[in-house]
Amino acid sequence: MRWHDPDWRGLPIHEADIAAAAVAALLSDGHHGRAYDLLPGEIPEFSAEEWDAALIPLPTVEEVTGRPARRYASWAVDHAADFR
Repeated sequence: MRWHDPDWRGLPIHEADIAAAAVAALLSDGHHGRAYDLLPGEIPEFSAEEWDAALIPLPTVEEVTGRPARRYASWAVDHAADFR
């Protein structure tokens, strides 16, 4: 299953990590002409209990920004109100 499949449940990445990687790539030296994948294209399926323990995005966010990507639990807390 791939990201364009309507049943795909990809690894979520916090939008703040996407923004931080974009800012670093645009404003820091050494990124000209580079393209970064923030998530793998295909992933195994995980149970709800396995998500936070197993969720490890590609190391790209840390490589570009100098700090690790946020965990799924952080995204869930930040977006809890969206599901109420």
